[in-house]
Amino acid sequence: MKRKIYEKQIVDTETGEVITSTSVSVSKFNETFLMARNTDALNWLYELTGNEIKTLVFFTDLEDLQKGENLTGETLLSICKFTPIERKRLAAVLNCSDRFLRRIIASLEKLGWLIKLSNSDYLINPCGFYKGSSKELGKRIVEYNRLLKASKGGSTTRA
Repeated sequence: MKRKIYEKQIVDTETGEVITSTSVSVSKFNETFLMARNTDALNWLYELTGNEIKTLVFFTDLEDLQKGENLTGETLLSICKFTPIERKRLAAVLNCSDRFLRRIIASLEKLGWLIKLSNSDYLINPCGFYKGSSKELGKRIVEYNRLLKASKGGSTTRA
């Protein structure tokens, strides 16, 4: 038996029209974990500012498992859809301007904590922040590192 936890709606602010509506439910066999790993001590965390950590937690909460093919043909990508509405929400949470938020995101990309896939799609480094099954964590780390290396032209900064 499933239990409805919440309903998420994206609404056009000009017309008031509901663009998308999603219900999130759980059952006794369906559980999602949000993890902040510390197996390498907490040194990786000290390089981040408070706003960068809050941004990673916010992005992790937005993660959604997407169909993506890795080298072995498995679905591994957990993509964060960072829409303009989510951007406004995060700016409000951090109490900052959009310009400052862009600098935070650019810093996280430079440090290897985020990979920008498109205008609104990001991957979060699962070595630190991860949402999903613990069985897939190792595979996601390998895939993230492969994509990070490809996006940096062969060199990795983190992970």
